[in-house]
Parts: sequence; C-alpha cells; structure tokens
Amino acid sequence: MQSSMKHKIPLILMVIGMTALVVAISAVGILFSRGRYTTVGKEVSDAASAAEVSDTNTQASQSLAAQTKQDSVSVSKGGKTDSFDAVFYAKRLYELKYLFAIDGFNQVSELPVSAAVQFAFCHLYYDSLVDMPNEKDMFFRQVLPESVSSKLQQLFGENKIDVTQSDLYNPNKKVVEMWQPNYRKSVYADVVCSNLGNEAYEIAATFYIAKDKEKVDSIVSGTFKKDGEGYILKSMKTKQ
Repeated sequence: MQSSMKHKIPLILMVIGMTALVVAISAVGILFSRGRYTTVGKEVSDAASAAEVSDTNTQASQSLAAQTKQDSVSVSKGGKTDSFDAVFYAKRLYELKYLFAIDGFNQVSELPVSAAVQFAFCHLYYDSLVDMPNEKDMFFRQVLPESVSSKLQQLFGENKIDVTQSDLYNPNKKVVEMWQPNYRKSVYADVVCSNLGNEAYEIAATFYIAKDKEKVDSIVSGTFKKDGEGYILKSMKTKQ
C-alpha cells in the first residue's frame, strides 16, 4: 500500500503543478485582453449625470489635444465673443459633414434619425469630437434614451426626433448603446464669422485637405442661435 502511494505521489504532484500553470496562464491572458481591447463605460442614468461625464471628459480632451493636435484654423470677422467661439462651432460643422455624412438641413426633422442620435450620443461625453482623447481602448457606452433626447435639444433646439427609432436603440434593454468610435481628427479651415444680430451667428468654413491649405475640400456654412447657456445649430448647407 505504502509502495503504491509512493509511486502515485509524483504523478499527483505533476497534475497539481500543471493545473496551477494553466490557471496562471489563463489569468494573465484575461488581464492582457482587458487592458488592450475593451473598457466598458458606465451607464448614464439621466441627462444631468451625462452632463457631468461630458465636463470631465472635455477637460481631459482639451489637455491631451493641446499636446498632439495639429489643427490649422484661422478666423476672420469677429471669430470669438464672450460666449461664441467660431473655431469651436466650425469644428461642429466639420463633425457633421465628415464624421456623420450630413451635408446640410433647413430643419432638424430633415436629419437622419440614426446619424443624429449617434451624434448626440457621442456629445454626451465630448463637447468636441475631433478633440477627443486618443484612447487606446474602445469604450462600450449605454445611456437611457431620455439622455440622448436632452442632448439633441441642446445641440439643435426643440425637435421631434424619436430616439427609439435609431439603429442604436436596444428595445430589450431599453437603452441606446454603441462602441465609442475614435473621432479625433486634425482640422484645416479658414472661417468667416458673421454676427446676424439677436444672438445669432453665421459661420462659413472652408475646409482643406491638408495643413498647407492648397486644395479646398468643401465649403460648409451654418447658422447658430443662442439657446440657454450655449448655441444650437439651426441650419447647415454645403456649397461644394
């Protein structure tokens, strides 16, 4: 009996050692996978908490953007007042044109629902999408449709966009969800800003393909109107 156990002990020890090795390798693999590929974002329960998240991310975005961005945006004719920043809102036109394939609209109802919802969704976290941090990880976001509706109103004013009709809406979970794309881009533009009176401004932005501004890519204009603490985009059009 004792002799039999002596022969089995090395085998038992070998099995235990191999099991421990497999567990250790699996743990390292899980940690590596999490660190490199996915980071799950927190669910935003309402518009107020969404605004807090946006403020926090905006500060981080501006800090990192100052280090690595290579924008070349010049403004003529009163580009910045105490409350209106022509460069900031010219970038918003760039976002709609180049990131969301929207050439223009006269009324908010003309906007494609899914594109408008995604635009508002992303702006819950970043005030300027082209200046967002250059994150290595992807973020999976989930928010309540009420939060997106509130942000749509902040961006475009009163509207009847039904967030639940968007491709991003999950009817089973009753949330809007998506993987956060990295929209960080350098913007090359010449901007003319006109004061229309009654706290309204028109921006005409000539966007270029490269920083040398030798080749024009498009000319986009938009009318912004004071609404609450910010400005809403009332209309937009692309000239070329």
